Amino acid sequence: MSAILELSLPQLHRKLIAEIDQRYRQIRHCQSDLERFAAGMRRFEEVYQMGSKEFYTRFERGELGDDMDFFEWASLCDMFRHALEDIERMEEELHDILDQHLHQ
Repeated sequence: MSAILELSLPQLHRKLIAEIDQRYRQIRHCQSDLERFAAGMRRFEEVYQMGSKEFYTRFERGELGDDMDFFEWASLCDMFRHALEDIERMEEELHDILDQHLHQ
């Protein structure tokens, strides 16, 4: 941000921009994690010729055994789900921040 623009923005707007920027960076970081987890899941899907959703259901039921690959795959599924939940939560927070500042 240029020094001229920074000086002309009221303090509230600078704070809003900083909050939005922080959330945006966090979302991008989670999206990067999500892509990494998805790539790992795809590798297992190719090896075992099974989708991750079906795998996870069968794994949770104890139908697949205790192979280390299955534990790693299940961990990737869990991390993927948590990253997706984090993104959704941060997007909601971002919308709340914008709504709050737009209605002031």
